[in-house]
Amino acid sequence: MSMTLPPIACRCPRPDEWIRVKPGPESRFNTPVLKDPSSGELYLVVGQFWPRLAERLVMVCPRLCVNHAGELFVWPVPARGERSIWVPCRRRRPTCGSTESNS
Repeated sequence: MSMTLPPIACRCPRPDEWIRVKPGPESRFNTPVLKDPSSGELYLVVGQFWPRLAERLVMVCPRLCVNHAGELFVWPVPARGERSIWVPCRRRRPTCGSTESNS
């Protein structure tokens, strides 16, 4: 028996959306991602390619979120000191490791 997991969107929360994110440092990690300029898709990059793509990578802290409708999505929160990769996000974004609310 083979199970196929549905795709999970990678996006920032919508302004009118209430979300839940698991608290605690055990669910946080920073990782570099590459954003495809033509499609806007984000890609996790394997460690062996980091040196070759260093100037195109952005460090994020991917956070698994769920909204009131039960929709799962990954929010790529910019790591401390990194530029935002999400221009459409108009709410104040916490940095990874912060305990600020997003109101």
